[in-house]
Amino acid sequence: MLKALLAFLLYGVMQIVCGLIVALPSLLKGGGKPSLSVLVALSLLLSGVFTVLIVWRPLRMIRLPGAFSVPSVGWGTLLTGLLGGVACVVATDLMGEMADLADNTIETLVSVAATPPGVLAISVVGPLSEELVFREGIQGCLHRSGIHPMLAILVSALLFGILHLNPAQSFFAALVGISLGILYYRTGSVWLCGLLHIMNNSLAVVEMRVLGQDALAFRLTDWVGGKAVAVVVMLLCLLLSAGLLLLFWRKTGKSGQQAC
Repeated sequence: MLKALLAFLLYGVMQIVCGLIVALPSLLKGGGKPSLSVLVALSLLLSGVFTVLIVWRPLRMIRLPGAFSVPSVGWGTLLTGLLGGVACVVATDLMGEMADLADNTIETLVSVAATPPGVLAISVVGPLSEELVFREGIQGCLHRSGIHPMLAILVSALLFGILHLNPAQSFFAALVGISLGILYYRTGSVWLCGLLHIMNNSLAVVEMRVLGQDALAFRLTDWVGGKAVAVVVMLLCLLLSAGLLLLFWRKTGKSGQQAC
């Protein structure tokens, strides 16, 4: 458990350290203020890479290349798990909008997504580094140390939610983290959960780049037809997600448990 908390704290600390590293040269030159969006994008890229390297080598919590092993289950089963995760994401997005909690990162994300390094950081590097640290590193380490698999999934998901430090995201990120944790546990690989994470973030980047500042006002609730319809869609997606993930769990049998 101590190593899991250390890996979690390391992710946050590295974001601060890398932010200072990328900002320092520009500040020392004194030729005007650096672009905040570019600095944030670069710090996200560096912090993700460095955190993975530290959790992999000194802490020895990540199995490389084993973490990227192709799951030994059929494509139909993989699709079942992926669709279950997608349904969970849609449900939590709607749930988050209806909760109407303060979102203290959306403006920064929109500006970061408008830069090339921001696209790379949000769409690919961020999702992969988070899956390697939170699923393979934290969840996998807890499970391999003898902790019950479901407890390992919950702890990893909780820390994943806390990492976002955003009232509008933390609780719902933790819910999505549970579905990601299930995909990881039953396959023993970040291949499937990483794909879902990349798809989710990439879609968000496309939305922010296409809509620009209008992305700040975009609501999926309005897009599906209003609050009443959104509640129905949310409940259906929750049921669909639970059903598909349960089916995925049963289809994967013991292979995922052994691989993890």
